[in-house]
Amino acid sequence: MKLRDSLWLWGQEPDGHGGPQYNIPTGNAIDCVQGAAWLGIPNCCRVVLQGKPEPPFEPESRRLQGFRQVVWSGIGDSGSKRNDGGNDDVDEVLRQARLFPNVTGCVMDDFFRAGEARISQERMQEIRTALHLAGLKLWLVCYDLHWPKLDKYLNFFDVITFWTWNGDHLAQLDENLEKLQQRVPDKLRLAGCYLWNYGQKRPLTGQEMRGQCEVFQHRLLAGDIHGVVICSNTVLGLGIESEQIVKDWIAAAGDLELPEKTAAQH
Repeated sequence: MKLRDSLWLWGQEPDGHGGPQYNIPTGNAIDCVQGAAWLGIPNCCRVVLQGKPEPPFEPESRRLQGFRQVVWSGIGDSGSKRNDGGNDDVDEVLRQARLFPNVTGCVMDDFFRAGEARISQERMQEIRTALHLAGLKLWLVCYDLHWPKLDKYLNFFDVITFWTWNGDHLAQLDENLEKLQQRVPDKLRLAGCYLWNYGQKRPLTGQEMRGQCEVFQHRLLAGDIHGVVICSNTVLGLGIESEQIVKDWIAAAGDLELPEKTAAQH
């Protein structure tokens, strides 16, 4: 298995992040299929942003048939109001998996909000059982390994994606991925890769972007993580330095062979 096979694009609605909230320039028009093709990424996490897309997901799933694997969101971002009150889109994800064989999982974005889980433990047990019966994996988005409620929910998930929200925390990325491995040694572990410093509302520096790519490559080749999720098509085509850096990294490192212990997890 090659390194590029372990890469995923965090796919959302074009221009979904543009504007003053994160100080990202507007005008992005690149969708996840176009963005993944430009970067050379074969897999996609298709995540609902601000309630879009709405069920039924078939029109979008048809567009995603060229991906090796697709993971649909079971709850969208925190701005997706239809998932408030304990609601979710998991039944729709299961339906997509029956229709499209490249749908292999379900991801919970912004699962904790104001310190509380958005879905009850009872419903999570139902979700886990239904997904496993369908041969699907359940993914979690995680920013903090010390979330107070995390221990109560970790066992429901098969895949943990760990993200660095503030760019100035990337200096601790390697240390944090080591802690992730120690925290969840029996789960699939993927690193999240932002192309923008969302927490501090500024572009990532070239040094920050190259540094995290170096850490990802080292950890992938060592078998310590099982993939990288790159966020996102919503900031591509805006002239941001980080997009070219990550494209160049994928082109240079994409054909490196991953260890068998990593390949066996895919």
